[in-house]
Amino acid sequence: NAKMMGVKVYVSQYMFNTPPETSFTMDLAKMLAKVELIESLHDKNFTTIRQTRSGLYSYPTDFDKGKGQLASSTLLQMQLDPDIVHVVAYCEADHAAKPEDIIESVKITKKVIENYLYGCPDMKLDGRVGQRKEELIADARLIIDKIT
Repeated sequence: NAKMMGVKVYVSQYMFNTPPETSFTMDLAKMLAKVELIESLHDKNFTTIRQTRSGLYSYPTDFDKGKGQLASSTLLQMQLDPDIVHVVAYCEADHAAKPEDIIESVKITKKVIENYLYGCPDMKLDGRVGQRKEELIADARLIIDKIT
């Protein structure tokens, strides 16, 4: 892994909505489990930067629905307190983003982040999220213990 290779700072990307059928509740639990497992590796010589993004396959080809996906996914991503939000343009299920698509997508994302920072309920406190996160961590640790 990156730490064993001597990397000091690693950008850890968390791709939400993959697979696209995953509910927001289960997606958040999965991402929180990943954060806990990855950040358990932190020490004085190794740290990570959190980068979040939406999974491309979660975007519908209808642009209005794509904008809704962009906004709702961004709000969910903010629950991880990311250092970087990678903006996947609302149109990318249909075509490669053009400058005007990127600008519009960034404006949508920026407003979602502003609203989140103004005040948003903590979705991490949902009991289903916490329970599933712990199940995923236990399963991952079992696998890691068997292969190390």
